[in-house]
Amino acid sequence: QIENGVNTGIRCTKIGDVYATSGTSANSWVCGSGSYFKSPQTVETRSNVSNNRTDLLGIGTEIAVSLHLKKYEDILSIELPIFLDPTLLEIKSVVFDNGFGPYWNYNKDLKRLVLLQWNQNPLHLESGTIATIHLVAKSTNFDINKAIKFDPNRNVEISNRNMELANATVGIVVENIESNGLDARILQSFAGSILETNVKEDTEAEIRIVNVQGQNLESMKVYLNKGNNRITLPTDHQVKGIKILNLSSKMKSTTLKYID
Repeated sequence: QIENGVNTGIRCTKIGDVYATSGTSANSWVCGSGSYFKSPQTVETRSNVSNNRTDLLGIGTEIAVSLHLKKYEDILSIELPIFLDPTLLEIKSVVFDNGFGPYWNYNKDLKRLVLLQWNQNPLHLESGTIATIHLVAKSTNFDINKAIKFDPNRNVEISNRNMELANATVGIVVENIESNGLDARILQSFAGSILETNVKEDTEAEIRIVNVQGQNLESMKVYLNKGNNRITLPTDHQVKGIKILNLSSKMKSTTLKYID
């Protein structure tokens, strides 16, 4: 029951993934016999990774992903279901801003992170960043835009003071990708294959190259200076095809695949 934009007769419950500290279940709005929303979700998604080296994503890389809200009216409730691949990313922390203070939970089986906030009176949310998800990469050279995105199997739900679909949009933005110390990629040139690395400090490293059968083709120790380094990889004209390079140092280890 809505009176002057305030729900005075709450007969709503939530069911599913998110649990409050009291143990109340919370994930899918149910009021009376049906859901609040019959309209299609209103959501915009975008990434801002043009200035980041997504090709240098590796195990341990730290990633900051923000949720940006654009609203044109008061918001009473908001539910944001986000797909997050647990084989590629691990949640380090979730930080809220701008009046957003939801319950949140990550369900590994569904690969779904749900952020949920509801109030009797309109939430004091302003347009802008409402949350930042700090992540750690668990794999190398993957597409960050596919590893975290709005869950295609569930609607983004934002309601106004009349408990109707609010005139608002929310977007996922990859803000920053930062290595934990050892980044690497392989470049191809007329002279052959070149290993490019970026390290935070001077370090010794070992390069091991094998074929797809795991047979050792080359091993060498190298010294990497702080910052960018380029190393021309040895070429064996008798062994062509796909090769796998492992670069390891005291910082971490990374594996790259290339064709020689």
